[in-house]
Amino acid sequence: MSQYYLGKLLELLPVILLSGGVCLFLRWRTGEALFSGRGIPVLLFTCYMTGLIALTAFPSNFWTHLWYTMRQRQPSGIEFRWFTFQYWLIPDFWQNFGLENLGNLLLYLPFGFLLPLVWARGRGWRTPAAGFALSLCVETLQLFIDRSFDINDLILNTVGGAAGWLLFLLFQWALSSLGRKPGGNFRISS
Repeated sequence: MSQYYLGKLLELLPVILLSGGVCLFLRWRTGEALFSGRGIPVLLFTCYMTGLIALTAFPSNFWTHLWYTMRQRQPSGIEFRWFTFQYWLIPDFWQNFGLENLGNLLLYLPFGFLLPLVWARGRGWRTPAAGFALSLCVETLQLFIDRSFDINDLILNTVGGAAGWLLFLLFQWALSSLGRKPGGNFRISS
């Protein structure tokens, strides 16, 4: 199962790196500092959101099909079903908490941590609420793209986003005890 997730990450890596490159180019083009101030959190959030959207807002075999077709110059034979309207509305993730459930929990952890770094108004209750709203949008979209709406995913994604926000608060507290401000000047130095 872990090979499956590693394979998915490798399929998405070119898209994530491309979005990071575009983000860096746009920051350079506008004269903003690339790796100081909010540059690093913005870059990380851009790459994270690109990966999240690429992973969840497309049919499950979309990237496999795309890379195969580009590499082999012929269709992969994968067929996509649209408008499947599959849904699971009974929460039962605690009965058999496996790798997929852990993945759903960890998937939104970076969202909860990075959003307050790039959006100052997201430092309060808005971050967990935004995590819930984003997860709800993704799960609803999945009704139409050969995937399913799963209440377990919605709950675990929301908990993951809230846990990321709690980690941000811990990070904020640690930095304030050192006299620094989150989202302020991050420096890479030795």
